[in-house]
Amino acid sequence: MNKNILIMIDNQNGFVTTKETADVSKKIVDLSNSNIFDICIATQYFNNLESKTNLFTKLQKWYRLADEQEINYVDGLRYDYTLTKDVYGAVNQQMIDFLKKANDGILPEYVFLCGMDTECCVLKTCVDFFEIGIIPILLNNYSASNSGIEAHDIGIKQYNRLVSNKTLVNKDIMSKKDLSNLLKEMSI
Repeated sequence: MNKNILIMIDNQNGFVTTKETADVSKKIVDLSNSNIFDICIATQYFNNLESKTNLFTKLQKWYRLADEQEINYVDGLRYDYTLTKDVYGAVNQQMIDFLKKANDGILPEYVFLCGMDTECCVLKTCVDFFEIGIIPILLNNYSASNSGIEAHDIGIKQYNRLVSNKTLVNKDIMSKKDLSNLLKEMSI
């Protein structure tokens, strides 16, 4: 039996920079505290300025999310496991181990994902799950981009192209029954 696992990508103070991301961040916090999901995993991006291989700073000249205030999760976020990363994607051996532990020793057939930024870390993580045979179910209403709605929409278009529009959820999740109904609709 697959447990309902929510992976919240980078819901951190440093990624909550617009009204849009603030609104979505609050929705993610509420979802994490709703007890709808069996397990909640939170990823946390850390921009390691000391790393010689950090291309975020070398090529993009991006120095944010390097201090504690920006790195910290937003207030109220509830999670069972946390994964710190310094790359876009969150699918690594630690994540695989978390998923097996959370799902009674076996990899789940599917996971639910949401967070920031849709066109970067969220999309990369969804594609990585797809490529290892775990169905990513993207919660569109719980994802956003610091670069605005156009960037978010680009991420959604790429998700539909790279993964599937059949696993894109465009409504709020209010109950465990909503999850059950979604899975039935998707034939999962």
